[in-house]
Amino acid sequence: MNSKKLNVILAIFFVMLIAGCGSQTQSAPSAPTNVTASPGNGQITLAWTAVPGATSYNIYWSTTTGVTPTTGTKITDATNPYIHSPLTIVVFYYYVVTAVNSAGESAASTQVFSVPAILGPYPLGS
Repeated sequence: MNSKKLNVILAIFFVMLIAGCGSQTQSAPSAPTNVTASPGNGQITLAWTAVPGATSYNIYWSTTTGVTPTTGTKITDATNPYIHSPLTIVVFYYYVVTAVNSAGESAASTQVFSVPAILGPYPLGS
């Protein structure tokens, strides 16, 4: 192989190497899915499917429907599952969950709701 061809091949190799060294831009994660809200004794347990690339989750809640990250009360760095307590019995609680990484916060999940209950045993009347 002559030196001219070798120089061209090396030049192409170095251009490809340098192009591959560029920083990868990360995007915000997708919204959590399969969010559930299960009632408990003065509490509600939230769970969702883990989002690839998410480093944490935020929960937004309200006692009125239509909760959004703008209108809800924010719980940061929530773990999955998350137990929200203590809560008032027989009050509706509405939730959306977002996923977070270094690039930002996802769109909100679909809204879910639940009502905390008093779980038995119930005393029998006399």
